[in-house]
Order: sequence, then C-alpha cells, then structure tokens
Amino acid sequence: MEFASKNIMLNVHSIFREAMQSLEKSKIFKDSNKLVNFRNKLILEVEEMLENILINLADSYPQAPPAGATPRMR
Repeated sequence: MEFASKNIMLNVHSIFREAMQSLEKSKIFKDSNKLVNFRNKLILEVEEMLENILINLADSYPQAPPAGATPRMR
C-alpha cells in the first residue's frame, strides 16, 4: 500500500507540475490572479480525488492490528 500510494503521489505531482507550467505559458492566464485562483481550485480537486483513491486503496489491503502483522503479512 505504501509503494502504491507513493507512486500515485509521484504521478500526480508530475502531472500537476507539467499542467501548471503549461498554463503559466498560456495566453489564457495573462492575469496572475486568475492563474492563482485556478491553481487553488485545481489543488482542492486533486486533494479530493487523492483522498478517495487512498481510501479505496486502503480498503484493498489488510490492516495490521496494533500488536503485530496480519496473517497474510506473516
């Protein structure tokens, strides 16, 4: 689960960075306030999507009890 969540985060970070660089070069966002507003809205949307992904991902893996590993992990 940790490996999968790290990969998800790396992929999202790469995509977000590329998208923001492209948008900064775009003529649509000449006004920096529009770009900042769009960036903030995009961050909120991505956070919500990631939260749902990670919740679903956690449901697919056994959770270890506080005392030790699950039988599958042993």
